Amino acid sequence: MRQAVCALGVCLGLILLNGCATDRAAESIQNILSQEDQAQVKLNGVSDVLDSIRKKADDKGKPITKKDLTQEDVKTAFKELHEAGKILNKKKDEAERLKGTVSPERASALWEENKGNILAKKEELDKAWRRLKEVTQKVRANAEDEAITYLDEELRTALAEFEALTRQK
Repeated sequence: MRQAVCALGVCLGLILLNGCATDRAAESIQNILSQEDQAQVKLNGVSDVLDSIRKKADDKGKPITKKDLTQEDVKTAFKELHEAGKILNKKKDEAERLKGTVSPERASALWEENKGNILAKKEELDKAWRRLKEVTQKVRANAEDEAITYLDEELRTALAEFEALTRQK
C-alpha cells in the first residue's frame, strides 16, 4: 500500500499532464491537487483517531478491543478516507476523458508549471501514509486478535479506492 500512496501524486500528475484540454487541464490539475490535500487530511484523521485510542488503552494498561475500534469517530474517519479515495478516482476519470486533446508541447508546459506542486503533494501523501502505518503498527502491538482483524478489514476497505486508483492505466 505504501507504494500505492507514494505513486499516487506522480501517477495522477503524469496522467493528467500528458494530455488534457488547455483550460480544463489546468483546472483538472488543480482539482486533483486539492483532492490530494483532502486525502492527506483524511489519512491524518484516521491516524489521529487510532493514536488517541492507543494512548487511552496505554493509560489504562489494557489492550485495545474491537469495541474501542467500533466507536463512531473511528467509523467516521474510515468512511471519510474511503470517500476521499472515491472522489480522487472520479477526478482522475475526468482527467482521463480530457487526455489527448492537447499538444505534447502544452502537456510539457503544464508539467513544468505544476511539477513542484505535484511532487510536494506526493511527499505529503507519503508522509501521511508513513504516519498511518506507524500508528497502525502501534495499535496492533497492543490490541486483541479480534481488534486486529477488524482494524485490517476497515483499513483495507478505507484504502481500496487509493489502491484502485494506482492500478488504473
